[in-house]
Amino acid sequence: MGITAVVSFDSRPDRVEQVVTMMEDLQPLALSMGCTSITLYRDQDDPERIMEVEYWPSAQAQLDYVAKLEQSGIFDDVDDLLKVPVNVHILNAVMISTA
Repeated sequence: MGITAVVSFDSRPDRVEQVVTMMEDLQPLALSMGCTSITLYRDQDDPERIMEVEYWPSAQAQLDYVAKLEQSGIFDDVDDLLKVPVNVHILNAVMISTA
């Protein structure tokens, strides 16, 4: 079974749309590297918080994607967009229920 990565970006108030655009632009690369699904969310209670939920076949596939992003330099200036560092949670399913 694969993993789920939940990535949280707490954007500076004047940079929200720039963060959203950056995340949208990265989705094709993630999908080309094996990510099976990506959903981008905006927190209803904190509109400066952008969250992305990614489904990967393995933790290694997600790590390879992050390494490629780091090598590309795309995140070199990300601190200018955010109030706090990016927060990533890698989750393993314990139970899956469907309707």
